[in-house]
Amino acid sequence: MSVKRYGWIISVLCVTALATPGGLTPTALAQPEASTNDLRRENDQLRERIAQLQAQVAERNKRIKELEDKVKALEAGGAPTAPPATTPATPAKAPDTATPPETTPSGPTATPPEDPLASPEAMFAVLSTEYAEAVGSLPRESDNDIKRYLREVSKWAKAAERKHRGNIDWVILVQKVTEEAGRTTIDYRVLDAASGLPYGTTPTQLALSGRLAKQITDQPNQKTWKLIGTASAKPAVNPERAEPTLFNVPKLIGPYAEFGFDVSVTTLTPILAPGRPATP
Repeated sequence: MSVKRYGWIISVLCVTALATPGGLTPTALAQPEASTNDLRRENDQLRERIAQLQAQVAERNKRIKELEDKVKALEAGGAPTAPPATTPATPAKAPDTATPPETTPSGPTATPPEDPLASPEAMFAVLSTEYAEAVGSLPRESDNDIKRYLREVSKWAKAAERKHRGNIDWVILVQKVTEEAGRTTIDYRVLDAASGLPYGTTPTQLALSGRLAKQITDQPNQKTWKLIGTASAKPAVNPERAEPTLFNVPKLIGPYAEFGFDVSVTTLTPILAPGRPATP
């Protein structure tokens, strides 16, 4: 190709570039600038997400540490230590002397009655016996055995939920009150109405709302309450859990069957001791 022809081609390209609005250079520069802005925005979003995940991990690690401390305390024969209670800004409706000293999980306990609705511990004992009778003898050697076992556990759980439900009239000892995100949760144990001893060593949690939650939070020094409502068994099937885990939460009734127990509260009444209403 001749030099003249090269020169002609170069001239055409130069004229085309000059005829383009704004030329070629601004467009070429704008693309890297836009890409840089996108990268900065993505980096900012990633940093924000990382910060959120780090906060969640820190909260979970804190909870795990608390649970480990409780386990160590129980294994040593003592009770988990709790932070000292703060004095409320307003006087409690029931004086400090109105309630018995708070029983620690390592103290004496009462034997749960045979009535499954008498307490969560009584319900667990009854469900454990019925579970063993219903599926305890079934094999779990092969995959087909396990599939059949799970079907039978599911049938048993549904039958237990229908069978064990009714009214409750309990005396409870509130051991801890937690207020978080507009929700009030109490850790409680059911007491034997005659002796005042708790039926179990581990508190059960119960979420409260509205006037019931306000009753509890308005009387922080009141520990003993009369609870009236309804309760029902809620065993759940978990195909991934054949054995108890480290903390065994929720408690395992047997292979693949987790303990559940629903309580619906109608009234809460503060009492001085089992069977005696508190003085206003």
